[in-house]
Amino acid sequence: KCTRMTVSKSEFSNNHDGILLNHGSAYNMIIENILKNNEQGGIEIAYGNGHDNHISRNRINENGARGVYLNDAYHNHITNNMFYDNGKKATKNNMQAAEVLIDGKSSGNVVDYNIFKTDHTYNFKYTIYSSKEAGSNHLLNNRMEYSKP
Repeated sequence: KCTRMTVSKSEFSNNHDGILLNHGSAYNMIIENILKNNEQGGIEIAYGNGHDNHISRNRINENGARGVYLNDAYHNHITNNMFYDNGKKATKNNMQAAEVLIDGKSSGNVVDYNIFKTDHTYNFKYTIYSSKEAGSNHLLNNRMEYSKP
């Protein structure tokens, strides 16, 4: 559990997860980082009650299963990030592929003003996926762009 931490202007690559906030982590700022080529996810707020974290102005690309994963997470803000090519290893690891995956009883999260780029080289993932257990979350002003491979 971590609280009121700022992670800024760093690169996280070739790890299991780029950044993992778990067990009630709250009020953290993850800004202007590069998260790429991590086995599971770029940023994960998981394992219960992570809340009021801000993920902003990051470049999140080519992570194995998902770019950002929220599981039982509340009132987090995912804003002004660039997502590209996350999820290509998900089926190999028997996981749901998505740029942003909202799972468990996550609610009150805001996903806005992000850019999601794709080259459509594979078709088994979602841009934003919300599980049936998730509560009310807010997806606003996001943009999807096609880029040639």
